[in-house]
Amino acid sequence: MDQRTEAANTAPAWKWIRIPAGQQAAEMEEHDPDVAEWTRTASERTANLVVVSEKADGAALIYGTLVGSDEDEPEVGTAIHFHVTAARLVTLLPASFPYERLDESPWRERLARCSGGHEAFAVLLGLLAQCFHKGLDGYEARLGSLESAMRSRNRKVLMDRTLERRHELIEWSLRLAPFRELGDALNEAFMDDIADCREYRRLILQLERIEKLLGAYEAGIDTLLSMDDAVSSFRGNEIMKTLTIFTALFTPATVAGALWGMNFKKLPIDDWPVGFVLCCSVVLLFTGLIYIWLWRKGWTGDLLRGRNPDSHL
Repeated sequence: MDQRTEAANTAPAWKWIRIPAGQQAAEMEEHDPDVAEWTRTASERTANLVVVSEKADGAALIYGTLVGSDEDEPEVGTAIHFHVTAARLVTLLPASFPYERLDESPWRERLARCSGGHEAFAVLLGLLAQCFHKGLDGYEARLGSLESAMRSRNRKVLMDRTLERRHELIEWSLRLAPFRELGDALNEAFMDDIADCREYRRLILQLERIEKLLGAYEAGIDTLLSMDDAVSSFRGNEIMKTLTIFTALFTPATVAGALWGMNFKKLPIDDWPVGFVLCCSVVLLFTGLIYIWLWRKGWTGDLLRGRNPDSHL
């Protein structure tokens, strides 16, 4: 198995076997029969899976698949397969996995301090969670840009962008769920053996920090949606109020036009020299009286006064 890399930690109690992408189960059969069947099924799996079990000797075991994030493209999912016991960590990682990061500080030192394969797996999950967090930084920038755009001018296209950010946030939350499940599975399988491990506690705190960020983003989007609903409701009421006022103001002219447009030979003041002027004057008089009545009632507001040029709404 010249392509397989076996990494021994400074602590002799455990080892890390890294199986490159494309490694055949038949090659693993001769070297390690216990892992051969897992290798055969894992290479065909593309969905998240976490199984808590035990080996024949009673040792705790976790195996499965995590659809994580690529280092260079945090939003692109990659399948990461794992087989974890306290004595050994076996991983089948994609070619894009940043192995070189594990040889750099502080990851190298963190792995060196691990007491077993289960704690080393927590370090690996911490690296993947960091890639996950990197993608959230871009999401935060897009959300801030949306908030600034809505503050300056609210338009329908911004509502579409808000809904896009909301759906994107749901995707991020769904992608975080397997990380939380793995943290709980480690606790379920190894219990007291991992509860006090430094790297496990660090992983849990890291996941909680990401959850708090997602919660803050969700609250921000809900606020934007509430503000858009309030602005839309206000504008709808303003439009309906304006249309109602103009309908009331033009009622006298509408009535006069309807009466003098009827096909009768004899109409009042039809043959008067000043009949047209008198009719227009009566219409204007009643229009003015209606406006004064609306104004005294306080129903016109600022609808007929013009708009402040500094207003952005």
